[in-house]
Amino acid sequence: IHCGIDPSRFMPPPRRHREGPVRLLTIGRLVEKKGTVDLVEAIAILRGKGHDLWLTVCGVGPQRTRIERTAARRGIAGYVSLIGAVPNRHVADLFAGHDLFALPSKTARNGDREGIPVTIMEALAAGMPVLSTRHSGIPEAFPESCRPMLAAEGDVTDLAAKLELLLARRASWDELGREGRDWIERHFSQATELDRYMDLLGRVTESRNVEGAPAR
Repeated sequence: IHCGIDPSRFMPPPRRHREGPVRLLTIGRLVEKKGTVDLVEAIAILRGKGHDLWLTVCGVGPQRTRIERTAARRGIAGYVSLIGAVPNRHVADLFAGHDLFALPSKTARNGDREGIPVTIMEALAAGMPVLSTRHSGIPEAFPESCRPMLAAEGDVTDLAAKLELLLARRASWDELGREGRDWIERHFSQATELDRYMDLLGRVTESRNVEGAPAR
């Protein structure tokens, strides 16, 4: 049973495979396990190969300075915007204003790790192609057909390769978005998950009542 989200809050735009620069979005606390530094490194690799990529980083945390320094060191500071915290009510607008969502999570050196990030579920519900990693429960959030596109966690080279594959499938972004949203609606809908909780609670309660009933 997953925590679930309300997919109706995140409606896909009419189309995503437009021409021009590709706008990536990442949302999350700026901590090591979110992999934001790895994402900046991967974007630098692909910009060096001629891909026109721009990244918006939404969130606050102790790694902000390291992210800024990494972007500057790799010569892409002008293509990475750190916009700080954004109210939850504006997240859907951020999804609509970007082409791809990325959250390359990994296990931090202190052992901190993800479950299934809510922002990944929300981005998929918004019909966004999502770049992520084979970390913790994250593969569960994706349709099985999309799981080969997940990068190895902590591997910048593989992350860049998987992002390049997504860029090559630009004409399929709408299809990927529909698959992702359908998966979330079927497996991560808050209403469905609440029903499952209630069903479980009912079965547990019934079982306890039977076990505690007096012998006849």
